[in-house]
Amino acid sequence: MSVGLVVGVGAPVVPGGIVCADYATVTALYQHYNRAWRDEVRETQQPGATMLYGRVDRPRPADYGCRVAKPGTKATAYWPPGVPVMVVEYTAGGKLVKGATMPSLWAQAQ
Repeated sequence: MSVGLVVGVGAPVVPGGIVCADYATVTALYQHYNRAWRDEVRETQQPGATMLYGRVDRPRPADYGCRVAKPGTKATAYWPPGVPVMVVEYTAGGKLVKGATMPSLWAQAQ
């Protein structure tokens, strides 16, 4: 089991480190953020375009049972035996948050 400290960094389309109960939900939420970002860019390049194609609004992580750790959030990351995804845990608002995530949304802490 690898263990290390990481810091939430997010990605151009996600405002921090996504943490959900399972990896499938993490990727679904990431894809929702990606579609919303695409629509925001399309609207700035072609005003009114989303009226033709429909618009995907930014997701609400709680609707997926997830949280998004703000950039700079420090967490402990590890790979449990037999689990092929990174798991993080951190404290937010006095509560422990623990779940699957995408390693690309985190950076090794200095």
